[in-house]
Amino acid sequence: MNSKGLLAILLVATLAGSAMIPLSGASNIQVNLNPSANEATVSAYINSSVVFSASQGSNLGKIITSVFPHSSNLTINQTTINRNNQSFQIVNGSIHSMDSNVSLKSLTMGYSRTIVNTTSGNNALLYVNSSLLLKATVQGIFNNNTASLKWRSFSSNNSLDLSGSDVSNTSLGGSYLTSSRNVNTVNFTVFSKSLTNWTRTYDSATNVTTFSMNAGTTVHFQMNGTLPLGGNFSLTYNLDPSYSISAPGYDSASSNAIVLGNPPATSAVTYYAIGAVLVGVVAVLYLRKRKGPIS
Repeated sequence: MNSKGLLAILLVATLAGSAMIPLSGASNIQVNLNPSANEATVSAYINSSVVFSASQGSNLGKIITSVFPHSSNLTINQTTINRNNQSFQIVNGSIHSMDSNVSLKSLTMGYSRTIVNTTSGNNALLYVNSSLLLKATVQGIFNNNTASLKWRSFSSNNSLDLSGSDVSNTSLGGSYLTSSRNVNTVNFTVFSKSLTNWTRTYDSATNVTTFSMNAGTTVHFQMNGTLPLGGNFSLTYNLDPSYSISAPGYDSASSNAIVLGNPPATSAVTYYAIGAVLVGVVAVLYLRKRKGPIS
């Protein structure tokens, strides 16, 4: 294998990372329901990481330490996507196909990537951590006090473009490696699980109900092998998303919907009990005041 071929392997790993996120935390999708506006806001932080390792003495290891800088950063600031843009239409089409009453009102995308090379023992390591942010407003989700969430598990089957870069699909591997796999990072199909099986939490202080689900590791891809010109290599990629949906009120869930509700009323018995305690406290304080300090 010549140096161009070896470099191609690293380019695959680098481009793979360019469709992901700085792994400052796991991927997270947050949805906040707004019944008064008949909308939901979506904030998806899609974090993923690629680690490429090769023997220091191999040509591939030398390329890692010489061709790639010790560290580099790329940032594409959050950009509002025009409704006529293909990426907007792809996301809207995916959401609308899952619920014909729901559509995409607005979409913002941002991206960052960090590449770091280092050494560990006899290996040269290349880390590619990337971050993709999708912020969207989805409209038409409410019918009376019921919010349809069929669209929550949407997926972009086509490439999402941001400033000329494909930020949703990536290929791991290639002709020089032992296997390959295409990964779609904007893929929330794992969250199609019935909402009745999500974890429900109610915060009485804020009167907000949250339904959450941690999918665990949904993508784990690893390749190991021996290079034709000597040395070993390995490529590892992980994706582990979680999801939360919050809405005002004391809410319940069906398979694909959230029903808004009012918090349970405090019973009269509870009020009487509280009143009795307060009367008792006041009586004790009054008696102490009349008796004066104990000598």
